[in-house]
Amino acid sequence: MIGFRISEVHYKNFGPFEDVSFDFAQPGLTVIEGLIEGKRGCDSNGAGKSFLFDGVAWALYGRCIRERYKGDDVVRLNSKSGCAVTVHIIFGKEPVTITRYRKHPIHENRVKLYVGKKDRSRGTDPATTAAIEAFLGMDFTSFCNSVAFGVREDIKSFFSATDADRKRILERILGLELYAEAEKVARHKLREVTEDLEQINLRRTELQTSMSEKQSLRTELIQSDETHDVTFKASLRKLAAKKLREEVIRLDEELGRLREEWAIEETNFGKLQQTYKAAQQEHLDAVSTLSRKERKVEVQLSELTGSRSVAAGRIVKFDKLGGKKCPTCTQAVSGKLVKKVRKEATDEIKRYGFQIGALEEQRAVVIDKREELEAEPPEEPPRPVELDTLNIEINTAQEAYTEAAKRAEVEEARVEEMEEAAARIRAETEDLERGVALCRTELAEREEDYQVATRLSDALVFWIEGFGNQGLKSFLIEAEIPAINKRASVYAQQLLGAGAVVRLTATSKLKTKAVTKEKLSVEGSIPGCTKSYAGASRGQKKRMDLALLLAFREIVAERQAKAFDQLFADEMFDGVD
Repeated sequence: MIGFRISEVHYKNFGPFEDVSFDFAQPGLTVIEGLIEGKRGCDSNGAGKSFLFDGVAWALYGRCIRERYKGDDVVRLNSKSGCAVTVHIIFGKEPVTITRYRKHPIHENRVKLYVGKKDRSRGTDPATTAAIEAFLGMDFTSFCNSVAFGVREDIKSFFSATDADRKRILERILGLELYAEAEKVARHKLREVTEDLEQINLRRTELQTSMSEKQSLRTELIQSDETHDVTFKASLRKLAAKKLREEVIRLDEELGRLREEWAIEETNFGKLQQTYKAAQQEHLDAVSTLSRKERKVEVQLSELTGSRSVAAGRIVKFDKLGGKKCPTCTQAVSGKLVKKVRKEATDEIKRYGFQIGALEEQRAVVIDKREELEAEPPEEPPRPVELDTLNIEINTAQEAYTEAAKRAEVEEARVEEMEEAAARIRAETEDLERGVALCRTELAEREEDYQVATRLSDALVFWIEGFGNQGLKSFLIEAEIPAINKRASVYAQQLLGAGAVVRLTATSKLKTKAVTKEKLSVEGSIPGCTKSYAGASRGQKKRMDLALLLAFREIVAERQAKAFDQLFADEMFDGVD
């Protein structure tokens, strides 16, 4: 098993510490005492010893062992630069360095992991914390159950804890929380299955009721004679309906002819519109082209005007430098050079002037053409009067057609109502027959669902009992008790003398006729002194606590793929005589 060792830890504005370093790598037993300066009559409580251990866990996992300290609680009061804790770990040939920040002006709330000189930090802080857990081979709970085992407040008072608390502590240090979570999941699933069973039973009752109602309605419909004279009454209406339908057909043909004429006129007008839009677009493109050409000429004019101004500025500059030293190269500027520069600049100004004049003439021509085009846009063609006239005729014909169609539909509907009465009754009868069949089918499916849910419910009850306090957890705890007792007694004899015993015992207590309640008791004895934990002195009790703590820690450490060869214990030696 590869081991780690925490060496130097640096605390910067963490808890009560402003700037403190502590080396945990010293071999053997290291006792840390506290002193509150400026106060009399005070012991070391409140001096900040526990924050030394909190800082190590916080740097590694982002959580204090005393979990009441969260978030910004770890930052030293009135600190304006946040806090940081750096933990150095000895591991093989390459040192490991982990630094976690809180409210830091530069690193904010980041965490950094270095193995040797290589930065192993990830893209996000949670990812880096996960990488630290993977590298160390243990999570926060495993760290508290091994390295910082003696700092946990529940472990330090195991003898005085209630039976329920003792079992809870053992479950946690032996890693049995998974079974408790499995029991919760099974109970939650059982509630869901129970609700499903209730819904299935409710649906079965609904289906049975519905099936009975459909069967009664079907019998009544089969015995009805309502459709016997429907055919005779329908024939009286057919002749009137036929004449109305012929008038509807004539009006429909007239309406079709008018719509065809309107479509021809609309097509011709559309072509005129397309011709107009094409001419309009051509006109807009021509105006746009001239506008772009005008802007291009203006840009060229601006550039030439700027160049002419630069040349004029060069004449002024060299006139001032005549007979003086150049501020750049510190050499004298001769009159000959000034004349040369003046001549070259004057020639440039004349050349720019000619070019500017030509461009201004070109711009004037472009502007005249653009304004001429803008003044004569294409004319949009008017809408033909024939289209409006045809629309009026179509609307009139449509109204006549609609009225005739309504009258024909009324007559035809009367005939159809009579002819469809019998068919409707037959359809209703068939629907009821299909409904009864569907009810039978679904009822069979719900019966199958009920059987499946019942079997699942029985299985969940089995697993709830298996994962419960009287199932696997109790078996695993009881299986581990002999090893715990053996180690605890070894440590007890080292701390209290030969024959000293610290022992856990799992018993069962009758609660009702059907249920037994398990009990986890802890005993301690010292030959010649006391036969119980209660009869021991305060110092002897502390030693018994320490023996049990060391036994627990040894059991947990053996379960780790990687382990620290250190144990942090807070206040465990207070009162040891």
